[in-house]
Amino acid sequence: MFSLGEEVEIEIVNNKCPNIKVKTRDVIEATIENVDRILENSLSEYHLHHNQARPVRLQSINSIILYTDGNYDINKYTLNYLRNGIDMGDNLTKQYEDLPKVCHQEVVDLAVRLYMSEAASTAKASSSDE
Repeated sequence: MFSLGEEVEIEIVNNKCPNIKVKTRDVIEATIENVDRILENSLSEYHLHHNQARPVRLQSINSIILYTDGNYDINKYTLNYLRNGIDMGDNLTKQYEDLPKVCHQEVVDLAVRLYMSEAASTAKASSSDE
């Protein structure tokens, strides 16, 4: 599994202003070797400060643990990932069709538009350099 991004929504405990709902886009990635150092650092972004905080994420093979400083709770955690590829074995000439057929043309059109815009910007940059 390849992680593409993650998002955490936090809620402040004992919030005096109910209109303040904090949403942070990322977490602090920790390993078993440095998680204690991050949690003990008083200047870490892990601590709630000015209604902003980044939870600490510790990931193992089968689980994800999110740590907070106790001043905020985690309402929602979203992990976007790319699944592992399918082993096609020795039959490498077989066409790989993982997407529905209706999506294929949309993906090709998007790739062509992306290539054309990149080629146009490269040509424009090279002509301005001359």
